[in-house]
Amino acid sequence: MWRRKTADPVLLDAEAAHREHPRTYSIPRRVVRETLVPGDYVKLLFKVDPPAGWVEVERMWVEVVGSKDGAYTGRLANKPEHLPNLRPGDRIAFRPEHVAAREAEPGDPLYTDPNAFAVVSRRVWDEDAWPGRLERHEIPDEQFSGWFVLAGDEADEYKADQSNFQPVPQGNLFDRFRVLDSGLEGPVGTTMVWNDDEAEYRAASQPTVSATNGAI
Repeated sequence: MWRRKTADPVLLDAEAAHREHPRTYSIPRRVVRETLVPGDYVKLLFKVDPPAGWVEVERMWVEVVGSKDGAYTGRLANKPEHLPNLRPGDRIAFRPEHVAAREAEPGDPLYTDPNAFAVVSRRVWDEDAWPGRLERHEIPDEQFSGWFVLAGDEADEYKADQSNFQPVPQGNLFDRFRVLDSGLEGPVGTTMVWNDDEAEYRAASQPTVSATNGAI
């Protein structure tokens, strides 16, 4: 039995915020946000109105309990600090555009270990080029995730030169390119390519560059 609230909460559009700041504001890819299942935990943005001092948004986890016609029903998992009309367990109705994050644990296809190393093109790391192409290779070293982060315009000669790449902890990559936490996902053999129109990474064909090219 759901508790009757005095008013439904106002949820902010996480997708709109991501499109405005795609480099620094990351959300799960659309295919993830549109295929949530009961038991998933997602983070939603609740508007605080009137603002509580400087707090205008409260970010809280919601457990997905059902879906219908492209919309979801969830159960509030957190105790609000700035929204007195809400309590843990309250029913929350939301849509894919409201999803700011999805909880992922080790073993989940969306989990990216911030402590693992990625191999990063100096076009991206030194020249600050946009990371337009992500490739995951088999690397016989547990410290490395297998991800190669490329600008996407590197010539074969550039990619064959080991000095043009450097290992970078994925956590450091996320600090600079927050959006990468929604791109470094998938098994060995995955290639993700940035799509400007959709402002997200999309799975592409198999990678064409072998890790044996000496990029570590």
